[in-house]
Amino acid sequence: MEKQEYFKKELRLIRDKNIKSFAEGMLDRLPDYFFDVPASSTLKYHPSFACEEHGLVKHVRMAIKIAISLLENDNFKSLRKQSDIIIVALMLHDGYKSGIVKQKYTAFAHPLIAASEIRKHHATDLKDLLTDEQCELIATAIESHMGQWNSSKYDSEILPKPKTGLQVFVHLADYLSSRKYMGFED
Repeated sequence: MEKQEYFKKELRLIRDKNIKSFAEGMLDRLPDYFFDVPASSTLKYHPSFACEEHGLVKHVRMAIKIAISLLENDNFKSLRKQSDIIIVALMLHDGYKSGIVKQKYTAFAHPLIAASEIRKHHATDLKDLLTDEQCELIATAIESHMGQWNSSKYDSEILPKPKTGLQVFVHLADYLSSRKYMGFED
């Protein structure tokens, strides 16, 4: 299956053709493992549907579904005009979860790796698809998607915490998608 096929429903939700083209280009550049692995390398931190083959893709798709549902709520109507940015940030937030080259466990700094790759491709082979502001909105939402879990005893890196409404929203959708009850487990 082509990489974009995994997200064809979600890609149809993106209204801006340049943002959609950027998302498609970035999907094509993600490591192959992203499309096959479970969302959690230890299987402890995600619901059962995300702890199987293609689980990381399922987790990401669920985060996008949650975001779209939340955007229907009037409490989030101020973010509706940024829905394309939110969808792309969620689509790519775990794209390098096990590093650029697959490691056995989650790369703690994967949000920084993903944001760096987005900035790199925006500046080179995918230039002119996003404005610099759009690129930064996506990259900073990804960098801060871990929320309060921004440090690890296994890594000296400190990840940024979400500060803007957009960053908090992306973190919230990702967080809800990773909750065990999403799989209806006890």
